Amino acid sequence: MTSKTKHTPLPWRHGDAYHDPGRGENIFIGSDGIVVATTGDIGGFLEEANADLVLTSVNARPKVEGLLRWINSYGTEALPPQLVDKAREVKAALKGEA
Repeated sequence: MTSKTKHTPLPWRHGDAYHDPGRGENIFIGSDGIVVATTGDIGGFLEEANADLVLTSVNARPKVEGLLRWINSYGTEALPPQLVDKAREVKAALKGEA
Protein backbone atom coordinates (compact mmCIF):
# COMPACT_ATOMS: atom_id res chain seq x y z
CA MET A 1 0.00 0.00 0.00
CA THR A 2 2.89 2.36 0.62
CA SER A 3 4.08 4.07 -2.52
CA LYS A 4 7.21 2.58 -4.06
CA THR A 5 8.10 5.99 -5.47
CA LYS A 6 10.37 8.01 -3.23
CA HIS A 7 8.93 11.36 -2.26
CA THR A 8 10.00 14.26 -0.13
CA PRO A 9 10.14 13.16 3.52
CA LEU A 10 7.15 13.88 5.76
CA PRO A 11 5.94 15.88 7.53
CA TRP A 12 5.53 18.68 5.06
CA ARG A 13 4.99 22.24 6.24
CA HIS A 14 3.63 25.44 4.81
CA GLY A 15 5.79 28.40 3.92
CA ASP A 16 5.48 31.63 1.96
CA ALA A 17 7.64 32.74 -0.93
CA TYR A 18 7.60 36.29 -2.16
CA HIS A 19 8.80 36.60 -5.73
CA ASP A 20 7.36 40.03 -6.49
CA PRO A 21 6.73 42.86 -4.03
CA GLY A 22 3.24 42.50 -2.57
CA ARG A 23 2.58 39.16 -4.24
CA GLY A 24 3.15 35.91 -2.43
CA GLU A 25 2.49 32.30 -3.14
CA ASN A 26 2.12 29.31 -0.85
CA ILE A 27 4.88 26.75 -0.92
CA PHE A 28 5.09 23.29 0.61
CA ILE A 29 8.39 22.32 2.19
CA GLY A 30 9.46 18.79 3.08
CA SER A 31 11.10 17.89 6.38
CA ASP A 32 14.42 17.94 4.51
CA GLY A 33 13.89 21.64 3.64
CA ILE A 34 13.28 20.98 -0.06
CA VAL A 35 10.39 22.84 -1.71
CA VAL A 36 7.80 20.29 -2.81
CA ALA A 37 5.30 22.44 -4.71
CA THR A 38 3.73 25.87 -4.95
CA THR A 39 0.08 26.83 -5.23
CA GLY A 40 0.67 29.93 -7.28
CA ASP A 41 -1.16 33.10 -6.37
CA ILE A 42 -4.89 32.33 -6.48
CA GLY A 43 -5.57 34.67 -3.62
CA GLY A 44 -6.52 34.91 -0.01
CA PHE A 45 -8.54 32.50 2.07
CA LEU A 46 -9.12 29.94 -0.71
CA GLU A 47 -5.40 29.59 -1.27
CA GLU A 48 -4.78 29.15 2.48
CA ALA A 49 -7.59 26.59 2.77
CA ASN A 50 -6.23 24.61 -0.17
CA ALA A 51 -2.74 24.67 1.33
CA ASP A 52 -4.08 23.44 4.69
CA LEU A 53 -6.03 20.64 2.98
CA VAL A 54 -2.96 19.46 1.06
CA LEU A 55 -0.76 19.49 4.16
CA THR A 56 -3.18 17.69 6.46
CA SER A 57 -3.92 15.06 3.80
CA VAL A 58 -0.29 14.38 2.98
CA ASN A 59 0.84 14.31 6.60
CA ALA A 60 -2.07 12.04 7.66
CA ARG A 61 -1.31 9.39 5.03
CA PRO A 62 1.16 7.32 7.12
CA LYS A 63 -1.37 7.16 9.97
CA VAL A 64 -4.13 6.06 7.62
CA GLU A 65 -1.86 3.41 6.08
CA GLY A 66 -1.02 2.17 9.59
CA LEU A 67 -4.70 1.92 10.49
CA LEU A 68 -5.41 -0.05 7.32
CA ARG A 69 -2.53 -2.43 8.10
CA TRP A 70 -3.97 -2.95 11.59
CA ILE A 71 -7.45 -3.66 10.20
CA ASN A 72 -5.96 -6.13 7.72
CA SER A 73 -3.87 -7.91 10.38
CA TYR A 74 -6.75 -8.04 12.86
CA GLY A 75 -8.90 -10.05 10.49
CA THR A 76 -11.88 -8.60 8.74
CA GLU A 77 -14.22 -11.34 9.99
CA ALA A 78 -14.10 -9.91 13.52
CA LEU A 79 -14.84 -6.33 12.48
CA PRO A 80 -18.13 -4.64 11.59
CA PRO A 81 -18.80 -4.94 7.83
CA GLN A 82 -19.24 -1.16 7.51
CA LEU A 83 -15.73 -0.60 8.88
CA VAL A 84 -14.27 -3.14 6.47
CA ASP A 85 -16.11 -1.52 3.54
CA LYS A 86 -14.85 1.95 4.50
CA ALA A 87 -11.31 0.60 4.88
CA ARG A 88 -11.49 -0.81 1.36
CA GLU A 89 -12.70 2.55 0.03
CA VAL A 90 -9.83 4.36 1.74
CA LYS A 91 -7.29 1.83 0.47
CA ALA A 92 -8.59 2.35 -3.10
CA ALA A 93 -8.42 6.14 -2.68
CA LEU A 94 -4.80 5.95 -1.51
CA LYS A 95 -3.99 4.01 -4.67
CA GLY A 96 -5.75 6.65 -6.79
CA GLU A 97 -8.57 4.27 -7.70
CA ALA A 98 -11.43 6.15 -6.08
